[in-house]
Amino acid sequence: MKTYLFQVEIEQEDDGRRGVWIETLPGFAAWVYTEGEALAAVERSRAAYLEILVEKGQRIPEKDSQSFPKPPSLLASSPHVDEDE
Repeated sequence: MKTYLFQVEIEQEDDGRRGVWIETLPGFAAWVYTEGEALAAVERSRAAYLEILVEKGQRIPEKDSQSFPKPPSLLASSPHVDEDE
């Protein structure tokens, strides 16, 4: 089992909306109005995105992520996903 950490990008638009995405995960994006909504959107969607990759037999992108053999304490992390390596 691995734990992955992904950098979340948040950018505020002129109309007040915020775009939130994880560049390492193609197609992973949301539009929200507050940073709290942005973080909630990431929490709700990230696990589903990673589960679908694993179900389809695709590897979790590691280009800009960090992986750890065990979850580090005090850091937000992705859910554990079993992968054959």
